[in-house]
Amino acid sequence: MAAEKFNNGDSNSSIRAKLNNNADQINANTLGLGNKANKVSGVVPLSELPPVYFDGVSGSGTAADPYKVSGSGGLSPAELNAYLKSLPNWAADRILQGDLSWIDPPEGEQLEKLATPTLTFAAAASDAIPVNWNYVTNGTVYTLQRDTAVTFSNPVNVYSGSANTFLDTGLTASTVYYYRIRVTATGFSGSNYGVGNATTDVPGNITPAAPGSGVVDDVNNTFNYTPNPAYPANSNYEFTLNGGVTVSDVSAKPIIVGDVDKAIGQVGVRLKAVTGRNASAWLFNATAFSKVLDNTVPITVWRLDRDIEIDPQMNNTLLYKLPNTVNFGAAYPNLKVLAGGTAILVSEGKVGTAGIGRIAFDNNNDTVMNSGSATYFLGFSDNEYGRQVSTQDYVSFQVPVSVASNLVKIRLRTDATKVYYEYSINGGASWGTLDSKVRANETLYAKVFVEDAYGIRNNNNVRQSGLSAV
Repeated sequence: MAAEKFNNGDSNSSIRAKLNNNADQINANTLGLGNKANKVSGVVPLSELPPVYFDGVSGSGTAADPYKVSGSGGLSPAELNAYLKSLPNWAADRILQGDLSWIDPPEGEQLEKLATPTLTFAAAASDAIPVNWNYVTNGTVYTLQRDTAVTFSNPVNVYSGSANTFLDTGLTASTVYYYRIRVTATGFSGSNYGVGNATTDVPGNITPAAPGSGVVDDVNNTFNYTPNPAYPANSNYEFTLNGGVTVSDVSAKPIIVGDVDKAIGQVGVRLKAVTGRNASAWLFNATAFSKVLDNTVPITVWRLDRDIEIDPQMNNTLLYKLPNTVNFGAAYPNLKVLAGGTAILVSEGKVGTAGIGRIAFDNNNDTVMNSGSATYFLGFSDNEYGRQVSTQDYVSFQVPVSVASNLVKIRLRTDATKVYYEYSINGGASWGTLDSKVRANETLYAKVFVEDAYGIRNNNNVRQSGLSAV
């Protein structure tokens, strides 16, 4: 329409009035936005934006020089709706058409909008930031952008794909980086951007987060871990088998520990120190490693107390009490099991004869012991029906009188956390458990005592495994 005809009084006067009124409103809004922008360094707070404003306005707003708003080139409502829906932060509710009236989007054109992903960040290095986000229902392609400006005036696509994590590398130290993530899928309207920011660490020496998720495999004798996402290679790590006293480089995962006893806090892994990076904290084993016990070996060295004798014809393992007015005698093999270690102490009894014989693990390496002083003890107790196996709490098992004495055995077995009271009536082929007790984190010492006024041998063939010299 020519300007002359438009400005003359004719049937278009109502449109002209609308344009003049809206031109005044555009001018006021433009001035208002300029004032607000000056207040907040060029960024208009979302809470202060008017309900509608135009971008790309030119002209002075007069009849001779009207405002001109750059548009999309005469798109139909349906075309404009489709175009707007392709934008990341927009879902069509209504459309403003050429006569400055609002219309609803065409029926059937509105697609379900995907939920907005949420960004999270792991510990940053001086040159890298681990970025994570949640999966969105029905979402397929996640696009991650980075910028150094909160307005995303110059965003860079750093990732596009189906994963939910990305390690952004090659960054500058001590710098705030802004990220936004959007998800799209065929048949759905793309999500809004989820935004967040993270700061790279200071230059120079940094202390990275330790590896995580330590896994003790006491069957295959290995220790495994999850690397720090910023340092995935094995060459970044070192391990220890003695609580950090000595260290070795990790060449492969899992770490081979071997069939050994290792208490909690002895096997560990950490990021090693290199130029510009301190070593991380240790990730130690939270449960103990236990050595598979060897076949029991005889105890051949004893410290004796109170009229007890040993029989050299039985490899110095057969103990008995001499007839005497003193009712019991004790022996000490100078052997121990350290806190967290695994060991066993075994003895045979003799069915159908009088007398008491017991084996014990004690937390005191003294030279006096009787039936009430040891920390854990298990032994034989006679009665008229045959021999009983019993603990200090009188938990007992009645040995059948028909069982030959060399088939009846008692065993104290300890691991890092418990002591088990066990017995066998088939020569050790299988074991029953009378009881178990929680073991304190302390060294235990092996002891044996007998009580017999008639010289009967009560602790026969005393053997051990897993013990070490005091």
